[in-house]
Formats: sequence, structure tokens, C-alpha cells
Amino acid sequence: GAAPEGAPYPELYVTRPDFHQEMDWLDEHGYEAVTLETVEKAWYRHGTLPAKPVVLSFDDGYRPQFTYALPELRKHGWPGVLNLKAEGSDLYESNVEAMLAAGWELAAHTIHHLDLTTLDPGQLEEEVAGSRKMLQREYGAPVADFCYPAGQFDSTVIAVVEAAGYTAATTEIPGYA
Repeated sequence: GAAPEGAPYPELYVTRPDFHQEMDWLDEHGYEAVTLETVEKAWYRHGTLPAKPVVLSFDDGYRPQFTYALPELRKHGWPGVLNLKAEGSDLYESNVEAMLAAGWELAAHTIHHLDLTTLDPGQLEEEVAGSRKMLQREYGAPVADFCYPAGQFDSTVIAVVEAAGYTAATTEIPGYA
């Protein structure tokens, strides 16, 4: 959807027409959406990837991710990755469950979407490990991956993410894995 007035990162929003066109373009050019779990299996455990894999991730848990992105990806037979805040998302529990049933992967995006580099050790552990535990308990999903809020991380944050048992972490900072 369009970025709401005053959104801190309006460049991270994609309008519905643009999203539709982008998904059609990817499909027409031979791309196939996969989950991070699929990528990790290929990289580390001799799994396979399609010829042109792409991971489509959605942050926070906004309502259009269920009402628009889910049906759009279903048309292509693709999963998405939902980087979900453990509290304060716009999605109902049943929405998330429907996304998971459609093959989407659930990843943690903290509890309150705070800048992790500014937190004391107790708050940092609660936001990182606590969000994983909450999502696992709520949805019965493995929650193997983590997404840094606003892409902010440092060596302390990385260590806490690793200690919490995540296998990978993502950011919107461009670059190679």
C-alpha cells in the first residue's frame, strides 16, 4: 500500500499497482519466490533452489499483507516471508495462520520494533529472544530467522540474535549475504 502520512521509511512501501506489476514481471522473467528456509537449506544442507530464486519479505504485519499480498502471491503459487512484530501488528491471529497455511515463513521482527542498538542488555534479550518465543508459542512455527528493525544492528545485537538460536537475520541494507 501507499506509505501513510509521516511514515518513517516511506521508501519501504510498495503501492498495490506497483506490487502487482512487479510480481507479474518477476514471474514473466522466470523468477520464483522461495522462503529463507529454502535458501538456507540450499546454502548449508545441500538443498535445491529454482534457477532464479527470490525471497519476498514483508515487515511488521500490516493488514494489506494479508488482504492484498497473500492473494497476489497465491496467483503465482509463491510463498512470502512475514517478519512479524510479536505485539502491535495489524494482523489477526487467523490472518497469520492463513499465511502460514499458504506456505509463508514466519520470522521474528522483535516485540516493539525498537532500535536494538540503543537497548540495555535485558531489553535487547527480551526483544530478540522474547519475540521468538512469543511467536513460536502463538503459531507453533519454528521462527528460525530474524529481521533487524530499521536495519539497525551492531556486534552486540548480532551476538544476541545468534544466542537466541536464529539461523539467519535480514536487513534492508543492500548487499550480498
